[in-house]
Amino acid sequence: MASPSLQALLVRAGAALERGGGTAAAQMLAPVLRSSALTREDELTLRAMLAEAALLQDDLDQAAASLGRTPDSFRDTVPPRRLATLWRLHGRLASARGDQSRAIALHGRALKQAEIAHDSRGIGLAHYELGQCYRKVGDMAIVREHITKAASALHAAGDRRHLALVHSLTSISHAQLGRYDEAMGALRQAERLASLVHADDVVATVCGNQANVMLFQHHYEQALALAERSVSLHKAHGSGHGLAVALATLGQICVRLGDLARAEEALHRALDVRSPIQFHETTGAVFDTLAQIHLIRGRYDTASDFLGRASDAYGAYGRQTSQWYQWSVRVLGARLALRRGALGEAVALADEIEHAAAPPLDALQATLIAAEALIAAGRNADAEHRLAAAADGLDPKSAPAAWGEYLRLRGLLHAQTGSPADAYHDFAQSATLLDLLGERYQSGLSHLEPTPTMRSCGAS
Repeated sequence: MASPSLQALLVRAGAALERGGGTAAAQMLAPVLRSSALTREDELTLRAMLAEAALLQDDLDQAAASLGRTPDSFRDTVPPRRLATLWRLHGRLASARGDQSRAIALHGRALKQAEIAHDSRGIGLAHYELGQCYRKVGDMAIVREHITKAASALHAAGDRRHLALVHSLTSISHAQLGRYDEAMGALRQAERLASLVHADDVVATVCGNQANVMLFQHHYEQALALAERSVSLHKAHGSGHGLAVALATLGQICVRLGDLARAEEALHRALDVRSPIQFHETTGAVFDTLAQIHLIRGRYDTASDFLGRASDAYGAYGRQTSQWYQWSVRVLGARLALRRGALGEAVALADEIEHAAAPPLDALQATLIAAEALIAAGRNADAEHRLAAAADGLDPKSAPAAWGEYLRLRGLLHAQTGSPADAYHDFAQSATLLDLLGERYQSGLSHLEPTPTMRSCGAS
């Protein structure tokens, strides 16, 4: 049993950790660990809290030093509740270093000990961390299973900080399924819970996820405001990896708004502030977006270089994770081949994406790229077949930007097959829709297409 003074210190440090204050908690706890009067239980408690503080500061080496050896090397008997905490922290460390298979095994051991201890908080935290690991390897079905169990256990335990993080993770699952209203509902709940415990680092993460949902819905001005708030909160809190992720999101939004200079500035800042946590994921996302910027500018060699660097970064994250994250890289590679005029290569790359069981939106993008390449090659019948396939799987309400691109390509096909009036109608519809969505680059393409068509129709 800890002395009253130590118990009071642990309570204060625990409150700091709940707010995300890793530095403050470490400053309180580090001097005490050097005391020779600590019991074994007190020492393990302090080591666990110091490791958590170090993880909040993105200091993986200090977290490892605080934790020491894994619990299976202990010779003494340690209560299951403490074992659950230690196994979970070792799992977090493995996950942060990119070893998701080991992290999943360690979190499984944490869950087992928490269940033995009937510790609702420990059970909830283990399920949450398992959900995070499976998200990183792209298995969203298992993610949903774990976050459902995590939410129930953490609600019972009254852990608002981590319940907020669970709701934030839930929102990602909803958004990937196109359930944007549910995603925003989960994020509002997450923000409310995080605000109640003054966890500004969690609020910053939630704002970043809200920005991403707005980005998916093409609400770019709202997305921009949320991303800017996320950046501001992360800067104030001092989170390196959180700030890098927020800047990467800001850069992607600025690309969609057509502000390439600001996008590039944000992305290079993200590279400057990266931390070991989420290093490969963040690096890959930044290089992916930089490739998009140079593709828009027509700097195809530079775009190709950044695509290769993005692929390498994702590949360093592990084979399964690489497959999940690299869909964007593969689609962008096919688009780069199209812009370079390598039409056969563009079609081949698009076919590979479609045949590799890509996520629906990526498969749709590949189909549209193949259709445009076939139109450019004069293979109109094949292009018409691809566009028909795209139309069959395309819902204008859930994917309006893709619908606008489809209309532009259908207009190109009409123009090439001697139907200028139909072409002009499609171009006009495409440009209007993309203007409304704020897709400035794609809208510009649709505005440029009608010029030869208008001449064919005799328009002035």
